Amino acid sequence: MCRFFFAGLPALKVARIDRETITLETPPHPPGRVEVTVANQDGGVVTVMDGFEYLVPGSRPIITKIDPALGMAGAETPVTITGGDFRLGLQVQFGGIPGRIESVDYERIVVFTPRLPKGRVNVTVTNTDLGSVTQPNGFEFRSSVPRILSVEPGAGSREGGDVEG
Repeated sequence: MCRFFFAGLPALKVARIDRETITLETPPHPPGRVEVTVANQDGGVVTVMDGFEYLVPGSRPIITKIDPALGMAGAETPVTITGGDFRLGLQVQFGGIPGRIESVDYERIVVFTPRLPKGRVNVTVTNTDLGSVTQPNGFEFRSSVPRILSVEPGAGSREGGDVEG
């Protein structure tokens, strides 16, 4: 496989998607534009000057609440994320998979979860300037999610017991 470099530093976690596409993790580097170099196994090398820019995020989003924090596995669930410093154009990921954004304001995001299998996942909010926050195990996909539609009657004796109504 090819080797990839950013300002001479090797890329991390390189994975081939198809013949023309790879994913990788950039190595840490101070802010600024850097050259990107690809080196083939046969010795071919190409460099693009100023091919990538390391940014300093200007935003620092926070998550204070995820509601609901659970939903059905394999289904989209509308979720409200409350917090702060949310910016238009942001992305929300559930277990690394993007959700479908419904609305965004500075303190609130409404997003639909992707259809994922049963389990707990991290929830990550990433603004366009790359400021991000992750809530570990912030959402749980379950095989069933019980709901209470109503309770009748809505009150009874403090002593407990049967209620007629």
